[in-house]
Amino acid sequence: MDLGAGGGRAGFGSRGTRTQGRPPVTRTAPNSADPIRASHSSLDMRAYEAAERNSGGSISSFASGFFGAVLGLFLFGVLFVYGLFVDLNSVDDFFRLVIEAVAIAWFLSIIVREFQSRRECLPATVGNSPMSTDLVYGENDEIGIVARDLDSFENILSAVQSAYSREDCAALSRLLTREMMGYAEEELDRNRRCGLLNRTSAVRLLQGDIAEAWREGMTDYATVALRFQLSDVIVERETGRVILGDESRPLEASEIWTFRRDINHPWKLSAIQPLSRAA
Repeated sequence: MDLGAGGGRAGFGSRGTRTQGRPPVTRTAPNSADPIRASHSSLDMRAYEAAERNSGGSISSFASGFFGAVLGLFLFGVLFVYGLFVDLNSVDDFFRLVIEAVAIAWFLSIIVREFQSRRECLPATVGNSPMSTDLVYGENDEIGIVARDLDSFENILSAVQSAYSREDCAALSRLLTREMMGYAEEELDRNRRCGLLNRTSAVRLLQGDIAEAWREGMTDYATVALRFQLSDVIVERETGRVILGDESRPLEASEIWTFRRDINHPWKLSAIQPLSRAA
């Protein structure tokens, strides 16, 4: 019987164009990861990716559109108001005015982008506690992972296990890609049919590092080696009797988790791979 959201099963999910490849080894995962054996076809993945990009992120999309509208109104205002008080005696005067207005708008956009980039790079926190130092940056980072990203990975690790234990599909859908959500629902349905419940708790990250991070079109991927501890048992649904595992003896697991992030969307878990056994 599988234990936990990872379950110790063969690798499953998607790592984009690198699905069939194995991520680099790290200090947390000195052995290579098992290959992904369960993954949707590339055609199915295109449909999934389109759905992922079109769902959620309305606030960010609205903000981008709103900012563009503000710039447009600003340009119109400058041209209109300035034109009331300044005589435009020639075509050159008009084009000079347009160039000045565009330059001001461009300068304002640089200020806004600088402010946003600095805010994203601020140290991340979990509640009132500083970010865990158990997750570290890797050498194969092509997109610039920052502290907030590491914080998201650690939060997802704990939140997925908790939601899976509660059988909270609404919470899982916010943490998993659509493909991974399908696998989770299959596991939960099987447990229900068998009258069982997979109960996890006390998830604690022990060590982790970035194996690789890259970008494909408008989607970012980050593959992270994680070593964590958790209490993980199988119980009878009706009686609560433990039939597999020991709540008093936490388990330790090492897995490779891949996260994906579409533009203006949060990170979601998109693949899990167990580590190959050492020879």
